[in-house]
Amino acid sequence: MPGGEYVRGYARLVRALAPKLLGMPRLHVVYRSISPPHTACHLSQRPVYPAPPPDAGPTPAWGWDRFPALDQLWQHELDTLAPHGLGPAGGRVGWLDIREMAGQRPDAHLLGVEGGDCMHWCGVAVPGEWVRMLWEMVGDEP
Repeated sequence: MPGGEYVRGYARLVRALAPKLLGMPRLHVVYRSISPPHTACHLSQRPVYPAPPPDAGPTPAWGWDRFPALDQLWQHELDTLAPHGLGPAGGRVGWLDIREMAGQRPDAHLLGVEGGDCMHWCGVAVPGEWVRMLWEMVGDEP
């Protein structure tokens, strides 16, 4: 699918869905940014800290290179509809940005017979941290 049409279609989805979610009374909406892929994760032996190097692998046809743009669509729409973190129906709106943190763990992907599975995670290590962060956000209810 051509990049422009892919992003435009996703933008239509975000613009249609966000107002419906934020219109639900007292619903706490938390958007988690899209986890970055690591196109050569099978070559990694340990976490990359303090910052991961740029992913220089070939861009798969699945649109991984567009993930930051898709996150920006959600961020813009949520900021527009709930500028102070409160939706129009009284629910809270949160943004859980895991991109930088997850980018440091190319070593934590599943490995299959054909090599790395660059979008899925082993065990609970990385997604477990996302859940802890989410609990902190949800537990911060007034």
